Amino acid sequence: NWLITKLYHHRTRKLSDNEIFLQLGDALFSELSGCYASHFSSQISIVHHHTREYSRQLLSMTGYEIHHFPELSSRVFPVRTNNKLLPQGFPCPAFAVPALADFYASFLGLSLSAGEGFMLANTSEISGKATSHAMISRPFITLKMEKFFLLYGSTNTGANVMNWFVRNMLRRPVSPETFNELNQQAQCLDPAETPLFYPFIDGERSPWWDSTLQGTFAGLRSGHTDAHLYRAVMESIAFCRRYQFETMPSRMPRVIKICGGSAQNQLFNQIRAAVLKRPLLKAVYPEIALTGVLSYVLDMVTSSPPLSPDYESVFPEKNLIKAYEKKYSLFLKHMNKALKLKI
Repeated sequence: NWLITKLYHHRTRKLSDNEIFLQLGDALFSELSGCYASHFSSQISIVHHHTREYSRQLLSMTGYEIHHFPELSSRVFPVRTNNKLLPQGFPCPAFAVPALADFYASFLGLSLSAGEGFMLANTSEISGKATSHAMISRPFITLKMEKFFLLYGSTNTGANVMNWFVRNMLRRPVSPETFNELNQQAQCLDPAETPLFYPFIDGERSPWWDSTLQGTFAGLRSGHTDAHLYRAVMESIAFCRRYQFETMPSRMPRVIKICGGSAQNQLFNQIRAAVLKRPLLKAVYPEIALTGVLSYVLDMVTSSPPLSPDYESVFPEKNLIKAYEKKYSLFLKHMNKALKLKI
C-alpha cells in the first residue's frame, strides 16, 4: 500500500527517489484533509483479494501496466520471476503473492453473517456490523465483502487506555498479574459507586473524528480506590462502543462477536455485554486473524468451507443492565456538557 501511494505520487508530482512520506493519525488527517474514511494503509490494496489479480483501476492511476510488476501467483508458494522494470527497482529475482492484512484476516476469521456485530478489541478497537446491503454513513466506513457488507469505525479508545491508566496513573507494570489483581478487586464493585471517565486521551476517531477531545474523570470522591477508577475506565470504553453502534444506521446487531487481546478479560466482557444489552460471542482462540488466514489459504488450494471458530457466550446480567442504562445516560449528558459535543 505504501508502494501504490509512492507510485501514484511519483507519476503525478514527479517526486524524487528520496522523497519523505509521513503517516498521520486518522483524526488529524481528517481535520487537515476533510477526508474522514482514512483507516490505516490496509484500506487500499493493489491486489483484488477475491479474484487474486492486480487491480487494473489502481494501476491505471499510477501510470504503470501489469507487465511492470512481478507475476502474481494464485498459489500459496509463488513462482519467482525476474522483473526489474519499475524505477524504484524490485530486487531480482522477485515474486508476488496475494497478501492479507490482519485487519481483513480477522473479518474472515470471525465468520460473520448479516445482522451480526463485531468488535476487534485490541489496543484500539474496531467495531461495526455485517449488513445485507450497503449502508453509507459519514462517520463510518462501508466495505464490500464477498457475501455481505461491513459498516465499521476505528477508534482510539481500547486497551491502550487501560494500559495508559495502569502504567501512568497507577505506576504499575502492564502485566497479566496486574490486570488479574485489579479485576478481582473491581469485580464486586457497584457501577453506581464508580466515577465517570472520558477515555479520550488521544482524541477520538469514529464516530467523532476529533483529535482535540481530552480524557477526564468526573464525580471523584475520597472513597474511590484504584479498583474504582480501573472499572470506570472499562465502563467508559464500553459506553463509547455503545454510542458508536447507536450512531450507525439501522438497528443494533442482535449479537456481537468479539476477539482480540482485551476480549480475554472476563470482567470487561461482562461490562460490555451489560452496557450494549447484547450477548457477546467471544472467540476462544485469541489470534482470530490466523483463523482467517487459514480459511483464505484453504480457499485458494481446496474447495473446503471456511473455518468456523469456537465461541464462548457472555450474556448481559439484568442487574448490570439497569445500572448501566442510568449511567450511560449520565455519561452522554456530562460528555455533551463538558466536551461540548452534539450528542
